[in-house]
Amino acid sequence: MDDKSNNNVVSNLPDRRHPGFKLKKSERGNYYLYFFGQNIFYWLVTSFLATYMTLMGVNPLYSAGIILAVKVWDAVDDVLFGFLFDKIHFKRLKGKFMPWLKISVGLIPIATILLFADQSNFSETMKLIWMAVFYICWDTAYTLCDTPIFAMVNTLTDNFDERTTLVSYSRIASSIGGFIPGSIGAFLISQKVGLSFFNMALILSIVGFLCLIPMSFRGKEHNLTSTDKEENYSLKSMFKYLTQNKYLFIFFMFALIHGALQTSGALGMLVSFYLFNDELFTVIVGLITGIPAIILNFFMPKIIKKVDKVKLLWISQIIFVVLGFVTYFVGYNNQLLFLIFTGIKTIPGSFVGVLLFMLLPDCAEYGKFKSGIDAKGITFSIQTFNSKLTAAISSWLALLIVGLFGFVAYQASDFGQLKELFEAGIALQSPLALKGLWITYALVPVIGDALSLIPLFFYKMRDRDVKIMMLANEDKITHEEALKEIGHKL
Repeated sequence: MDDKSNNNVVSNLPDRRHPGFKLKKSERGNYYLYFFGQNIFYWLVTSFLATYMTLMGVNPLYSAGIILAVKVWDAVDDVLFGFLFDKIHFKRLKGKFMPWLKISVGLIPIATILLFADQSNFSETMKLIWMAVFYICWDTAYTLCDTPIFAMVNTLTDNFDERTTLVSYSRIASSIGGFIPGSIGAFLISQKVGLSFFNMALILSIVGFLCLIPMSFRGKEHNLTSTDKEENYSLKSMFKYLTQNKYLFIFFMFALIHGALQTSGALGMLVSFYLFNDELFTVIVGLITGIPAIILNFFMPKIIKKVDKVKLLWISQIIFVVLGFVTYFVGYNNQLLFLIFTGIKTIPGSFVGVLLFMLLPDCAEYGKFKSGIDAKGITFSIQTFNSKLTAAISSWLALLIVGLFGFVAYQASDFGQLKELFEAGIALQSPLALKGLWITYALVPVIGDALSLIPLFFYKMRDRDVKIMMLANEDKITHEEALKEIGHKL
């Protein structure tokens, strides 16, 4: 056997550093790479759509209305697809969730590129129609991949520590992927480079597409149970599952409140341009918040082994809220102090971002334990629905608030042209509009973080409970033995 063959054999062996892990290194790597690519698309739309429509000269209040209206379809399609993911079983395509990744892999980049197509010659009405049509297309395509890739953590492996590692490192990959639009994307459309939004979206969509391919065509689900492969569920049984899974409801409420008021993301470049006098200031903020988050997340699996993740989530969220209020009152005139507190705030914020996603596989185990229904598709479609719903609400709310404060949209092909208009005394904003911009960027998100602590108070499930329920769900112990071992009401 030659050296090349030997290398292939070694790469196909399970990771010997983690003897209980079921996946090969390459499989875990493909899983992480998928999240990297997926979040390029997610943050490309989340970060730039509102800014793009504003630079197209569309009234922020009108754009906000379209974004909110699309969520009517979103409310339907996420529940529908969640049901379909559990109901439909492909005969020729192997796996429960893998087929959906294959179906969506080409649709997402196409919908993303069309969403940012040049609309400068369109009327305002036509711009709004174009935005509505392709935002719905993008939203549907994203649903087809988002629920399956999150749900697959339960079908990839039955090892609790490996699931924790998958979720933690996938959050790292997501953070890096999300950092790409906020840094490279922002640089490409800045006046220093001057690319159009369409060309920037085209470049990043190609990168994202290439990252989706390995997992979409080489991924394997190793932990498919008989229920995953054979059982079909009626709508009645699905609703029963949802009503019995109180922790899924608590998760949804926490994530909804936390995410819906994150209005800063949609306005990053406008805030940088009008408040910090440089549209690339958002890149500096991204570096300060992104790099520490990525580094901290590498240590998350080890931290979770020593500290219960719900307790850590509580502590991190409280500290994050306090630092958020301090940052708001520091203001934007003292840029150095703003950056210092933003950097410090990143530490608890990074924990919150990862821990939030770690709760969802636990909710899936609880749902099966309580109802006997192994409906991972429904469970993880809640996460997909929440991600898109909160992204839409936060963008809508951001545009609504700044619009109410009198923020004016000026049509410009890029930030270079906007700068020329600004220096000519045309693209100016009133003091009230600038105040509204700062409130929307710095204060509204902190209020959301504080309110999200309310549902978290009712989350009583702990890591030890989940491990016991996993044993019962795998028929290694009885349901009664599990309840006795847990020892408290869930």
